[in-house]
Amino acid sequence: MFDRYKKITNDMVNLVSGVSKESQKTLNVLAPLKLRENLVALADYCSSKDLVIGCLGQICVRLPSKKCLMVKENAAFSRLSISDFRICSTESRMSLSEDILLKVMQFNEIDAVLFCQPTACLSIAVDGDGFKKQSMLFEFSHRILFFENRNEFLNSELDFADINEAVVMIRGVGLLSYATSIEEAIDLAEYTERFCQIMLNVSKK
Repeated sequence: MFDRYKKITNDMVNLVSGVSKESQKTLNVLAPLKLRENLVALADYCSSKDLVIGCLGQICVRLPSKKCLMVKENAAFSRLSISDFRICSTESRMSLSEDILLKVMQFNEIDAVLFCQPTACLSIAVDGDGFKKQSMLFEFSHRILFFENRNEFLNSELDFADINEAVVMIRGVGLLSYATSIEEAIDLAEYTERFCQIMLNVSKK
């Protein structure tokens, strides 16, 4: 009985180990070490400069064969390591943030998506209609898309690729920015948060 149990346990360990090695091979082929090192360096830079992406940031970068490179669900963006990434399909659905990211990644023209929760953006999204009226004074406003909730966004039939380098504000959820590179997506998120801070200061006067 004990020998049989021991054999079953060893078989399971070997199976998991084999799957892990295959997953690592896939990761190394589709997302070379250099790419992951660059993303870790970018995360360190964002953290050192106290940019809006913060520790809650989630990124998605397009890879070949309808695959994406994403940060693991429980990894803190401000403390990333090269082991904190995983491969997923652009057609898969898992966590809340992945649903949101992959909704945009369905469009082949978009190569990088960022999801974060900056304070001013979340505050502004509470009064989306009021913000839209005030923001018309700013050139950037046409690239800000508002959604009342997560489901409205996920069920939207909007072609996001038609609006190049834009941001999505989802009430009570956060900010989504997309572009041709993750650096540009981060720039957009930072710009939008500063923009929202200005609008909040104006509304207080």
